[in-house]
Amino acid sequence: MPSRKRERKKRKNNKAKKSLRGFRKVLLFFALLVLFIILLWVFVMPTKWDKQARLALAVSNNSEQGPISILIFDPIGQSITTISIPPNTEVSASHNLGSWPLGSIPALAKNEKLEGSLLPKTITKTLKFPVEHWADNDANGFSSGGVRALKAGLFPYKTSLTLKDKINLAFFALKSQTREDIDLAKTSALSKVELVGGGSGYKVRDNARSLSIAKLFSVSKISQDPPKIKILSANKGSNIENISQTIEVLGAKTYSLDSLVSEVSQTDCIIRADKETITSKLISNIYGCEFKETKLVNFDIEISFGDKFFARF
Repeated sequence: MPSRKRERKKRKNNKAKKSLRGFRKVLLFFALLVLFIILLWVFVMPTKWDKQARLALAVSNNSEQGPISILIFDPIGQSITTISIPPNTEVSASHNLGSWPLGSIPALAKNEKLEGSLLPKTITKTLKFPVEHWADNDANGFSSGGVRALKAGLFPYKTSLTLKDKINLAFFALKSQTREDIDLAKTSALSKVELVGGGSGYKVRDNARSLSIAKLFSVSKISQDPPKIKILSANKGSNIENISQTIEVLGAKTYSLDSLVSEVSQTDCIIRADKETITSKLISNIYGCEFKETKLVNFDIEISFGDKFFARF
């Protein structure tokens, strides 16, 4: 009798082990399936960075008293440059929102329901440094490398970048051996002044875009063979000159600038070219333009800026 009991117990244990093994196999299968779906999703999802041209990312600070950073990822030089801008730098906010300390722009964007896009647009407008993307403070981890770079690549936070972009930047940060930190207050791009609202701060000098620091925003694939760009504008004055100068920082050349063009007055921002290029994509990201494939004769790219654009510039 005892032997029969042992046999039944043994059969029961074997059955339980087989059931456990079967459950583990099913669990492993579903885990691999989920991993496959995630990897497939990551690799087929759209990306805004082609890893061919430099990427400029404006990063906000958790505190209005902390500096605003611009991270520049350069795949040609395999380098990451961090430009720190004092929060008490007076800037002209995009969307015609007036003059503000730069450190207040993220909070202003939130109040105006503009998310983070107000920050790079304001930097571009005031400093004439073409910055196309934005992110919350967590993205500063890219400049540190190591674990912080991996967290910046994998953890969720608000940004204009896609998950694939963040992962690519994290791997780039891990491989990059060259780091440079620039305090803009210690350059001739800014001058220390007494601000209108009270207290000391900084103002941007008119020659900021002509300084060597502006070269960091240049794209070698554009400057090596500068496309001929024609600009049509419904507006006349400093705004369109500002845009022309900013585009030239990228390395392109504006060969024609027509102001007060009535046929573009009701439009926003439209880029026309035979096909999309690095130049057209970058300008589109910086200014939020629509691309239209158009056969051009005397120019490589034509950009029209209408009243709707200047209402948000």
